[in-house]
Amino acid sequence: MGLDFTVYKKRKDKTCEETWEEINNHRRDYLEDHLGDFESPLELAYGRKSWELVDVLVPGFQTYEKMEGWVDPPVEKESWDRLMKMIEPIGDKLDDIIDAFDREEYMPEDYSDFVFTDEHKKLIAEYEYWYNKTFDTGPTLGYSFSAYYMRTFWKANDKVQEVYKDPEFEVRASVSY
Repeated sequence: MGLDFTVYKKRKDKTCEETWEEINNHRRDYLEDHLGDFESPLELAYGRKSWELVDVLVPGFQTYEKMEGWVDPPVEKESWDRLMKMIEPIGDKLDDIIDAFDREEYMPEDYSDFVFTDEHKKLIAEYEYWYNKTFDTGPTLGYSFSAYYMRTFWKANDKVQEVYKDPEFEVRASVSY
């Protein structure tokens, strides 16, 4: 068990439950016809065990847990923009940072200097320094794992901003654990 944190778009005239039914139906239909990763047109970003992102995007989410019925909290534009501003110092480096973590993990015992260089070490150090300065807690599953979901949220920004511009939709968060 652990946190599954999904940011998704919801039509304002539908309930959260109806939206998740649509997402799950799309997932079933997709999996019947395809192999590989599923991507719903309604799901915008996902982060496993990303509590630090919940704290930024859905402050006070426990309030929603106590409500009757199925209510996923809204993600306010100000909160989303704040997260993007937080990620911005390393956002465009996340692909390289992930590559550096992968090289560190999978480098050969012999000749590691050819695969994992000082530049890779600098990228990892920069990410860990940024993370520690930015959040009050350590990443639940480690820095390398957190870099992947940081990249997912960073790359979702354009899609999320489009949702905020559309008066028929809103951005919601599913905080499930």
